[in-house]
Amino acid sequence: MGLDHRALTNGNDTEIWRLAALAGTDPEALLFWTPRLTANGWFRFGRKRIKFTAFARTRLRACPACLAEGQAAHPAIWQLSSIRRCIGHGCLLVELPVTPSNKEIFDFAFHAAQMRGRLFDTVAANESPLENHLLACILGNKEGTWVDQLPFHVVAQTSENLGALMLLGPDAPRDLITADKWHQAGSIGFSILKRGPDALCHTLKELQRAVPLDAALYRSRYRLFFDWLRYRDDDPDFDVIRDLVRDFIFQNYPVAKGAIVLGKPCPRQLVHSISTASRAYGVTRWQLGRRLTALGLAQRSADDRDFRLTDYVSAEVMDQVAGDFNALMTAGDTAQWLGIDRFLLTKLTDGGVIQKFFADKHASPRYHPRDLSTFITALNGLAESGAINEDWLDIPTAAHRLRCPTDRVTTLILKQYIPLRREPDCSSRFRALRVHLPTLREAISCPVDGALPPGTVARMLEIDIRTLRALVDGGHLASIPVTEPQSGRQRRYIQGNSVEDFQRSFITVTQLATENRRNPGVEAIIQADRGIDRLPIPERCQTIYRRVDIR
Repeated sequence: MGLDHRALTNGNDTEIWRLAALAGTDPEALLFWTPRLTANGWFRFGRKRIKFTAFARTRLRACPACLAEGQAAHPAIWQLSSIRRCIGHGCLLVELPVTPSNKEIFDFAFHAAQMRGRLFDTVAANESPLENHLLACILGNKEGTWVDQLPFHVVAQTSENLGALMLLGPDAPRDLITADKWHQAGSIGFSILKRGPDALCHTLKELQRAVPLDAALYRSRYRLFFDWLRYRDDDPDFDVIRDLVRDFIFQNYPVAKGAIVLGKPCPRQLVHSISTASRAYGVTRWQLGRRLTALGLAQRSADDRDFRLTDYVSAEVMDQVAGDFNALMTAGDTAQWLGIDRFLLTKLTDGGVIQKFFADKHASPRYHPRDLSTFITALNGLAESGAINEDWLDIPTAAHRLRCPTDRVTTLILKQYIPLRREPDCSSRFRALRVHLPTLREAISCPVDGALPPGTVARMLEIDIRTLRALVDGGHLASIPVTEPQSGRQRRYIQGNSVEDFQRSFITVTQLATENRRNPGVEAIIQADRGIDRLPIPERCQTIYRRVDIR
């Protein structure tokens, strides 16, 4: 027919015009829907410039329903690898058998005739967002979003390979993935990609979190997607995806400085595991694990023999942790800094007044200057100006006089803001502070949080301790647990308002006898003869009446 077959298959404008004239069809429409080779490796298809890698031109695919209906025309979009569904029939395209000669590879009418009468399995497929996007690109309907700025083949291949990772996992054999799985994968991947680069990084992060930390590094977690991207290194169009994934890996995996990832070396290790941090900063694994656990970045393992990170630790955090380790002081140095002996330091530490850097009870005592400075600064903040006489004692001496542990006295001073004064000639940071002994004695003996000691309440109500306990157990007096500053023991104190309520509602036989100027024994007999019942408490307790009963 006088047509150049090679030029026609490459979409030569002249040959397409001649073919349109022979067929009696619109040449502009035929030009629009024919892939035309415009440069080495690039086609113009519709209004889109598309790289040859987006096409599957060495094999022919078709819709089985179209073949069954006798259609002899081949829509050019079926040449695109990522178009896997017939828009008209909603089923997957099938690959036609290879012919003995490559000359018929572009002759769809020949293939349609050969396939006439054959049966193909028809697989229904849902509408694909990826395919809709690719068709919109060909038609020139772009919205100007991030994904619209990416080259056609980059969007298609990235969507399918990212979706395959999400759908089938990192270890799925690529050559065994079926057409319907690739179709599903494209929809999944494009739904992520269309939301922008942050969505892609978020997806990679979610995949990282799905596997226990250190169980596998990035190559194992993303193998299907990562290997595909790694072999695109000869195509600069993939740089935008490659740079995005590489930066994510640098920021979220313990990649050593100089290690090559997707063609570029890591400039600086940005995150660490416990092992890499221990080697890089010269800190033992146990010390590092304890510190990271205290910071909420790690947890003890189930067997309590190791530590497990909740996420990799940033280099900035490790710089700070390493700086803390370098600043640590031994117990001897700490005692010298405070101006006290080791025994007193141990008491203050055990009482929780001074914090050890490692809270673990089995850890050796180490102290950070920052914590010591905070402790002394809090005490210095209570210091006031004024003369010091014999009533102003250093805190350990005052505690000894009141027979109360030094750590509890110090805690009480800080909690109740008891004023202090400073001895200017004392070299000790801690012993230079003086507390007023009478003020401290009053603070120790005063009611705690509105509660009264049992002995005080017993004296107020003129009853013995046995009777007081019976009243508490019977619910006639309300109690609260209190840790006494002086002894450190937890005791039941009596709420002051319940004591007032009890005095208004009840009266002891002793108090009633005093009011009536009788002997308590005689008073008890008189009330029994009147039929007045005593409060139902154990027999060995004192007799108590309700005031409403004796009126």
